[in-house]
Order: sequence, then structure tokens, then C-alpha cells
Amino acid sequence: MEANSLADRMASWARMLASAPDPTNLLAHVATMTRTEVPGADAVGVTVFDSSGLSLKASTGALVLGMDAAQRTVREGPCLDAAATRATVRSDDLTSDVRWPRLAPHAAEVGVRSALALRLFVTDRPLGVLSIYATTAGAFGQVAEATGSLLAAHAAVAIAAMSVQFELRTALESRDLIGQAKGVLMERCGVTAEEAFKWLTVTSQRSNIKLRDVARELMTSRDSGGWAAGAPVDPPQ
Repeated sequence: MEANSLADRMASWARMLASAPDPTNLLAHVATMTRTEVPGADAVGVTVFDSSGLSLKASTGALVLGMDAAQRTVREGPCLDAAATRATVRSDDLTSDVRWPRLAPHAAEVGVRSALALRLFVTDRPLGVLSIYATTAGAFGQVAEATGSLLAAHAAVAIAAMSVQFELRTALESRDLIGQAKGVLMERCGVTAEEAFKWLTVTSQRSNIKLRDVARELMTSRDSGGWAAGAPVDPPQ
């Protein structure tokens, strides 16, 4: 693989990731391009940290799904180690690797021999793991690891940037929704903006529902003349 050719493809790939319309599309691109660029790769998965822990968000097929399920079942494996140790993890043969004896029979059943797990991160912020698999033993050498690391770095920057973008968009949408809900309360109940906001926050706290979701329920029910379903307090009088 010539350096200039790889550099050109990396530049093109970075622009593609930057223009991805949403996280699902972005992660799918990461998985597909990694399988294309890393020598020896047969399958690629992208797992990211979310509210439920480490979740598989994109894959190139059944091999990844099988390995993800296997590692969760036995609670060990290259992806989990990369996430926990924040280091690159490589195995030349999962079916005989002494680090994960419980995983070995599952890997053999799935048909995966080699694995390369690269953490996704920016500065000290862990984002997830880029997992690369092959059906042959000893599939990943230094070139594969170096290429995978470069791809993981590009992917991490793109994922972090999109995360910030979506967090900002969500915050703005939440602010607008809460403002609309306050307006409904002020109009129907004759209260001040401060009193309307207090009702929304008290309802949120007592029902353990996010403030924006309380506001959304109120706006949804306004046309029927009712209040948010399950609200624990009456609207201010």
C-alpha cells in the first residue's frame, strides 16, 4: 500500500465522515471503510459507550454479531479488554489465546481466528472500540495495526464532533420545547413564567421524567384539553 495512496484515501475518508448526516450513517461508514482498508480484515464492528454501557452500533455482518454476543456471554475478549485497558489488543488466534479461555470455543464456532481491537478516544475521553476480525490465524501484522490505528483516530475525532453537534442540537430543541410548554401553562393557568417553570421542574422531579419529556407530554396533550399523562402534581392554579 503506497503512502501517498493511503494518505489520499484517508483524506477522502475524513471528509466523508465529516459530512455524515447522523451517527448511524457515520458508524456504518467507519465499519465499511475499515474493512476495506485494513489488510486481512474480514469483518469490522464499532462499539461505543452509551447510557447502557458498551453497545455495538455498527457491523459489517454476522461474524461481528457472533463475536459481540460471545464476548458478552463469557464476559471476556479483545473488545472488552481494549475498552477496559485503553490499549490496542491483538490476537493471532482466538481459538487458543490463553488470555480468554472461555471465549475460545465461541470464536471457533463463529469462525473467527484473528482479532484487532483499537480503542476510540479523544484526549482522555473514551468513546468506544473499533474491532477488526479475520477468519484466518495471524491475519494482522504491523501494517494492519498501523492502518487500523490511523482509521481509529480519524473515526474518534468524527464521532466526538458529531456527539457535540447532536448534544447542542438536543439542548436547543429542549429549550424551545420547554419554552412552549411554559407558554401553554401561562396562558391556561394565568401564572407567571417562573411559576410555570417551577411546575414543570417539580413534575419532572417527582415523576423521575426528564424535563424536556414532561414538556413534550404537555404539548402533546394540549389539543385534547388534558395535562401530561401521569403528572404527579396538578397544574398551578
